[in-house]
Amino acid sequence: MTSTLEPALPGVRLASGEFADMQFELGCPDCGRTQLCGPEYKEGQHSYHRVAGGGSVVWSKHSPITEFHVVPHGGTELPEDLLAQTPRAIWGPLSRLIHENADTGTGAIYGLLADRIASGELRGAAVAGFHLSRLLLDANRGEPAEQTPARPYVGEPGLYEDYLTQNREKLRTEYLQPWVGAVNSMLANLGSLDVAYHHHTYDLRPMSPRPFDFSDSERPAFQFVWKRPDDGTAQVNEELMQQDSRGGGLARLEELKLVRDNVTSYFIRQHKASNIEGNIDYPLELPLTPFHGTSRADLSVSSQHVMYDVRKDFLDTSEKVLDWVASGPWRIMAND
Repeated sequence: MTSTLEPALPGVRLASGEFADMQFELGCPDCGRTQLCGPEYKEGQHSYHRVAGGGSVVWSKHSPITEFHVVPHGGTELPEDLLAQTPRAIWGPLSRLIHENADTGTGAIYGLLADRIASGELRGAAVAGFHLSRLLLDANRGEPAEQTPARPYVGEPGLYEDYLTQNREKLRTEYLQPWVGAVNSMLANLGSLDVAYHHHTYDLRPMSPRPFDFSDSERPAFQFVWKRPDDGTAQVNEELMQQDSRGGGLARLEELKLVRDNVTSYFIRQHKASNIEGNIDYPLELPLTPFHGTSRADLSVSSQHVMYDVRKDFLDTSEKVLDWVASGPWRIMAND
């Protein structure tokens, strides 16, 4: 069965099949669409597109690449062999579990950025998205033991637990590592004036205890991350810290504060609210990630990384995501 539903966002292709139709009916900006079908590599007038493991990368032909977007938690897809062995009677609960554990709106952000790059509207940019569900792989974790999480953020693992137990190593080597390698290859080529943006959303309240989550009540509307995670390698080189224009953080703190203020103003204007709160390094602390330039061992890498989380209720419709991407209040360049 091929889906006849229309995509809610440009540049996003619907998956075929009854499971995708069931996902699409959830009505979120991400579910029911796929990026892992079609050719593994294609070239357009303005862009290149490559499928790498369980994700993909789209980049502009108009070099140099000066901004790179990373979307590690927007995936809502499953491997075909998992879906084939899953009884149809539990497709509904499984599709809802996938939805609840995805960073709502970020899969749509990937689709919109990819579409703008492919059309030539956004030049000198690239976007990488990991498209398999976070139920199976956490593409934002650098520790191998945490890349295939034993439990989801929301709910229980019983619907897919046997498959995960049997395929942990395959998932990492065939789906995760090729994508991380493709992302890091591109990140390694960014220059000192270039920026990598990491797009995330989080739930209104913590759904289960997590070691990097310090909030036990309603979370702020958004946060930016500045502090680098402790990678456990060695003491930070104090001389290098002093020479670093970012003060040892992921980006220059004064610029990050300006971007935080931009996002606050954006949400106050868009939602006609006066109590919008956004923080830096709260409520979430950054775990060790697998991305080039983000650990303390990478202080010599000069490009900036802008990582943010927006509360899911602010990006839970296609209209909200469209305006968020078009307005770009999260951009450092908007302050120049």
